[in-house]
Amino acid sequence: MISETVLQAYFNTHLLCEELNGFSTAEKQAALNAADLDVAAELGRPVTDEDDALLRAALAEQTIHLLLHRDALSGVPDRRIVSESIDGVGSCTYKVAENVSSSTLGSRARALLAGATLSGALQIKRG
Repeated sequence: MISETVLQAYFNTHLLCEELNGFSTAEKQAALNAADLDVAAELGRPVTDEDDALLRAALAEQTIHLLLHRDALSGVPDRRIVSESIDGVGSCTYKVAENVSSSTLGSRARALLAGATLSGALQIKRG
C-alpha cells in the first residue's frame, strides 16, 4: 500500500483537490484500504511507494473512485434510464450500463494499470 503522504501529494495536484481534501483522514484511509485490495487483486500484488508512478497513480485514482462513488463498494451494477414515459401513470425502463465489468475498478485506475503494464512498469520475473 502507498503511504498517506504519497496519497495526499497526489490529491494535492489533482483536479478535484478541493473536494478530495474535504474527506476526513479516516475516510481517506478506509478508501485507500479498499482500493489497495482492488488494485492488488488486479495486479496480483500490492502497490508500494517504491513502485512506478503509473501504479501509484492507479491506486490513488481507485481511492478517489471509491471516495466519490461509494456505491462501487456494494457491487450493485450501475443502472441507466433507457426510456421514460409520463403518459398517465408513467414508467421508466432501466438496463445495466454497458461496459460494466464485475470489477470495482474505476475507469481511470483501469487505464493507468493498463498503461503501466504496456510501459513495462509491471515486470514478471521467473527464476
